[in-house]
Amino acid sequence: MNPNQLLVVKCGGNHDVNATEICADIADLTRYGHHVVVVHGGSADIDSLAQRLDVPQRRMVSPDGVSARYTDEATMEVVTLALAGAVKPRLVAELQRRGVPAVGMTGMDGGMLQASRKTAHRALIGGRTVVVRDDHSGRIGEVRNELLTTLLSEGYVPVISPPAADERGFPVNADADRAAAALATALNADRLVLLTGAPGVLTDADDEGSVLAEYEVSGTSAPGEFARGGMALKLVAAREALQGGVPRVTVSDGRHEKAVTDVLHGAGTQILLTPGPERNPEQNPEQKRNPEQKEEQVMGTVTVPSEDVARALVGVDPVSAANMLEAMVAIPSPSGEESRLAEHLVGVMKGLGLAARIDRAGNVIGETPARPGPKIMLLGHMDTVPGQLPVRCSDGRVHGRGSVDAKGPLAAMVQAVAANPGFPGQLTVVGVVEEETPQSRGAVHIGRTLARPDALVVGEPSGWSGVVLGYKGKLDLSYRVTCPATHPSNPVEKATESAAAFWHDALELLGPDQGHGSFGTPGATLVAMRGDIADAELEISVRTPVGFDQEGFVTALRNRARGGTVDVLNGVAAVRVERRSPVVHALSAGIRRVGGVPRPTVKTATSDMNTLAEFWDIPMATYGPGDSALDHSDEEHILTDDYLRGIAVLSAALRELTTLPVTAARAASEPAVRSRA
Repeated sequence: MNPNQLLVVKCGGNHDVNATEICADIADLTRYGHHVVVVHGGSADIDSLAQRLDVPQRRMVSPDGVSARYTDEATMEVVTLALAGAVKPRLVAELQRRGVPAVGMTGMDGGMLQASRKTAHRALIGGRTVVVRDDHSGRIGEVRNELLTTLLSEGYVPVISPPAADERGFPVNADADRAAAALATALNADRLVLLTGAPGVLTDADDEGSVLAEYEVSGTSAPGEFARGGMALKLVAAREALQGGVPRVTVSDGRHEKAVTDVLHGAGTQILLTPGPERNPEQNPEQKRNPEQKEEQVMGTVTVPSEDVARALVGVDPVSAANMLEAMVAIPSPSGEESRLAEHLVGVMKGLGLAARIDRAGNVIGETPARPGPKIMLLGHMDTVPGQLPVRCSDGRVHGRGSVDAKGPLAAMVQAVAANPGFPGQLTVVGVVEEETPQSRGAVHIGRTLARPDALVVGEPSGWSGVVLGYKGKLDLSYRVTCPATHPSNPVEKATESAAAFWHDALELLGPDQGHGSFGTPGATLVAMRGDIADAELEISVRTPVGFDQEGFVTALRNRARGGTVDVLNGVAAVRVERRSPVVHALSAGIRRVGGVPRPTVKTATSDMNTLAEFWDIPMATYGPGDSALDHSDEEHILTDDYLRGIAVLSAALRELTTLPVTAARAASEPAVRSRA
């Protein structure tokens, strides 16, 4: 038993769990140097108090059998009173009686647990699927761990329970097991211990001798055949903790003394993520999706993919896919600060069966096993523009910075690659850093260090039925001029006047049709201007069409520099592919398979497609769910259904590309058409 571990212990809420002995065991563990966070529910106390107050209790059951409490307004009050007013004081008192400095808190204290409440969703109640509008439950999207970290560093034992706080600061019920998983993830805990009224996961619910030493849960699908009753949510929580990077998760018996210590010595059922789960329904008949099953439980909400999406999502669990995106959006990752998201994605990719690593530039790379067929790369970016937005999930939307540009496309790529583990060549999915910066350092590093693939899909929001065929190039310039100081009335040209004339010269060189309204014409923007009579500077950004002579344009500008200097800060050529490119064809086929009409388009901005076209002459295109009009805006959000459609499209496109001849791909019979500086 290693000392100084950080343990998150979930104390089950039924009467069988011996909270007194658990507290005694935790007291011993803290004396041995362990740090402990206690998370508790209180189902028995909630039911008892509700009966005394004559508040009826109902359950919501998802079609896959996961049950959750139906928390109307009256039940929300009962939950708060029972957990904060009865269960928590008992646990704190037991710990303090044994010399443990325990601090009782709910998820609302200090805004610790931030949850999103779904205002309307479908659920199975009394055998009927109904629309629930008054449910005060939600799913945890963010853990603010500053207060917890401070308490732990000072030797305190936090004792935490729901409710959490919703977007408006009001209390919402949240499953305590999944709250424990979220806390363990946020705190980088060494172990999550889920104590219950059984010795672990049982193969036979009536035979405690049937306990399993280990139990594997899939990274994408339902918990499995032994996930009965309350065990289903525990296994979902265990999966989320493992995907979040918690190295050990155990479900064990909380009815006897030394329950936590016994776990550290091997008791209970250790939960593992299935390595490389086979998710092809034709090869795994037990994992076939029921076409009548359209609803899945998601932390107090229900994700309901439409019928055509459900049919197309072969090998993808919409619940886990939505959870993955929401977790990614909740992790801030402005350019230069992507490391936390990168580490998270490595864990997620490994949980989905991919080999994953972080390269020297900070890019995340996930791969399927290498086979003799074509090598296909899917590449998106992890970074966002600055300015984190509140993360919330409501009305079928995921709101937050990066949900569209471009965590939605990147998450869709990861899910699609993981859904094709038997691809006959090799699939590589990459999350690069610093795409939102002029240098695109992450994509440049990929182009320089990885072998050329046979085809490339770049992840940017095109709309789920759109395919981007090309982007304008970009030329970033600076101009600086210095003139002798003089009186403003002196008729000689001043530095500011030289700079103004230079700007007009640039527009003249670009021609009378210059502007950003057309893909086929250049367009200039005066990004910044600074100066006075003696010294002036300009920053100019020029978007360039295919075939534009960037080098010749810069030479012409320098010939009109009026004694100033012109420096190229960054330059990337335009790129455009043909509609008959194999990648465009595959994506279009995927869109049709999901019920859409392909919309090929070109964009006047730039992306990492421009950058990688400088390195590789291969078939390529850009694709990703999300409305690009919301990029960088305060209203940035993505429709969950569109995100799921994007996964289905990409997955279908990859199956189309299985027949791409390697020799033809490497010969690049349809190379990108590029201009060069």
